[in-house]
Amino acid sequence: MRRFLLIVTFLIFYVLFLRLPVLKTKVQGNNFYYRDLLGFIYTRHSSCGWIGPCSHWDVPLLGIHSFTFKTLKYSGLDCLDAYAKSNTALYYLGEKQHQVKSPATFELMNNMYAKDSANVYKLCELEVLNIAEPDRFITVGPVCSKSTTSVYCFQKEVENADINSFEHVWRGYYKDKNKIYFLGKPLGEIDPDTFELLSWGYLKDKNAIFFFDENAKELTELKSADKTTFKVLTEMYAVDASHVFKSGIVLSHTNPKIFKVPQ
Repeated sequence: MRRFLLIVTFLIFYVLFLRLPVLKTKVQGNNFYYRDLLGFIYTRHSSCGWIGPCSHWDVPLLGIHSFTFKTLKYSGLDCLDAYAKSNTALYYLGEKQHQVKSPATFELMNNMYAKDSANVYKLCELEVLNIAEPDRFITVGPVCSKSTTSVYCFQKEVENADINSFEHVWRGYYKDKNKIYFLGKPLGEIDPDTFELLSWGYLKDKNAIFFFDENAKELTELKSADKTTFKVLTEMYAVDASHVFKSGIVLSHTNPKIFKVPQ
């Protein structure tokens, strides 16, 4: 009877040790993965109701030891910082991602994509994308990427973009040999060879001056602007020899020779 009680006590203690978030430390500072005193790995789960304190409990990743386990840093939007891998598996939110075939080569590329030697994956749930030659899939600037066959911005294909010449200019602006793009959307008939990004929304090429409203995604050609004397000031103001512009609109009855930007 005494032996039975000892066994029951041990089992109760063992279950509590597995479940309770005590005597465990974070793995590489990650808030989702923990190691116990023996080095075995757990994922921490939480539940917070409307009333009372939050409860936490740990679930073991069976057979996974800290010797072969590391977290992957993610600092983007939407997805949680809960990616990790061992020698044999990739995990997200503590769940093994069976679609990832090569954990050893798996890497987070940016806020939208990950890849390994076998596939390219869409974050957050690591959806497999049908992209040839994943080793040649690269990111271009903050929101775009390209493979050997297509260009993508915000995970959507940019139709008719030239793969070889597609490049990042600044912030959301991109170009290829044929067009200028903002966040993957073509910007009218701007000449990419002579394109120049000024400031405060003003652009120019060999033919014209433009104003681009990034919020409304509207491009306006400033047909009255004199290219030789056009100068951007600040706060979306610009002047030429005969006009004052604000947000691409001519301010009537305003003398550019004496104009000062309002304080």
